Amino acid sequence: SPVEWAARPADELPHLLEQLMMLCSAYWSLASSNRLLVVGAHPAAARLLWPERRELAAEVAPPHRLRTALARGVRGLVALDPLSDAAAPALAAALSLALCRLERVRREEPLAQPRVLLLSASAECPSASLRLTNAAFAAKKLEVAIDTVLLAPTADSISLQQLALSACGIGWHHAASPVTV
Repeated sequence: SPVEWAARPADELPHLLEQLMMLCSAYWSLASSNRLLVVGAHPAAARLLWPERRELAAEVAPPHRLRTALARGVRGLVALDPLSDAAAPALAAALSLALCRLERVRREEPLAQPRVLLLSASAECPSASLRLTNAAFAAKKLEVAIDTVLLAPTADSISLQQLALSACGIGWHHAASPVTV
């Protein structure tokens, strides 16, 4: 949410993007068959940030290309009107977009084992709980594990914990652990 990022130190978002780049590079280096799909959520929209083209999920790409695409996509999301200070990011819409893409990947590659990593910097939003629960049930039915990481320093998210548990994933709260993401 742009409201959440505006309240944080200015260097935190670029630092997070660099760490996300390292995570993506490490993921790609685990196996040559790994594919990557990055979706961004904003209160006004959920957008595909990577791959840049109409691919279902991208194979290994040069790091500068991924960095440029993620930075451009995040800048575009942050520039959108946040609707209101209390607006929740469209996490459920982003998950739905990712699940649809992953199901299409699975049709082309039946042995694919999709997994979602959801990073959230926003505090709990009760109005999004039902939509996240529905996304968790859809992920479970599609056999897609969802891991969640909450980056909000002061709040906990029961919805994200339930999402991870329901979708056979792992839930982690950044503020509850001394390890940095």
